[in-house]
Amino acid sequence: MELKNSCPVLSLIKPNFIEHNSAYWEVLPYWESKPKMRVGGGNGQIYRIIDPVDGEECIVKISKFSEEAAKDNKWINKRLLRFYREIEALKKSLEEDVDGVVMIYGDGKVKIEDEVFPYFIMEKCDCNLKEYLESNEVDISQKILLCYEIAKTIGILHYHKIYHRDIKAENIFFIDDQPIVGDLGLVESRDSDFVIDERGEIIGPIGWMTPEATNKFLTEKTKFGKYFNCKIDKKSDIFQLGKLFWYILQGNLPLGQIIFDDFIVKDQLLYNIIFEMLQHESERRPTLTNIQKNIKYLFPNYQL
Repeated sequence: MELKNSCPVLSLIKPNFIEHNSAYWEVLPYWESKPKMRVGGGNGQIYRIIDPVDGEECIVKISKFSEEAAKDNKWINKRLLRFYREIEALKKSLEEDVDGVVMIYGDGKVKIEDEVFPYFIMEKCDCNLKEYLESNEVDISQKILLCYEIAKTIGILHYHKIYHRDIKAENIFFIDDQPIVGDLGLVESRDSDFVIDERGEIIGPIGWMTPEATNKFLTEKTKFGKYFNCKIDKKSDIFQLGKLFWYILQGNLPLGQIIFDDFIVKDQLLYNIIFEMLQHESERRPTLTNIQKNIKYLFPNYQL
């Protein structure tokens, strides 16, 4: 492998392998047809990887930031901490047998040009939510059921004190038409004893950001901060989930002050569920238990 801009990238000259569990796993570009294209989020790079035992294709996510670089750079250290948090959250989901979360197969560290990068191996999904909706004919009843299943998974994560904080279409995946929650890179545990978020830092995806994330970016630790909620927690997941439901149901995002006329699906009860989730003040948003109950109340209307 070669090192470029502190990001591990595949060498195009010779095969790459990671020694994992006393075996050598072949690492390949994520896109077969586009070997030079790097794929990943803010903290990691994504590659395909071949299990040497059964030949199964999995995914390996390698941190963009090395342990050496993190020692002298506070910003890099935070990104590395987030990468480790994602590993911990996936392991906890596996230990607690949480359905609907991408499965982790193992983790470790790889040395690239004398620097050490953590990685983890996970199951390979078929596509993400955006790709799924664009490639399939999904009727309204299937979309409502999809919202329910995703809410149920987020609810189980909350039960285990895990908040996602980065809910968006690109972080919901599919395996055999079943939704899978992934990319827990901004995850936070309720019992976390350290804080890695700061004012002036964008917490969450642009377009999907919550009011409290925007407050934190703009006002925390300023003279205005005392007037606004800057706490990003489980209620932030509710807001992003409301945006996700809207996206699933009609393909765009609810930005600005929405009214029922903006909602393509002319179902007042369904609109009310989402409207309550998108309340500016987090304390006005419903619980996931109530959201699931209200969606399930609609099932007979859609023959579910």
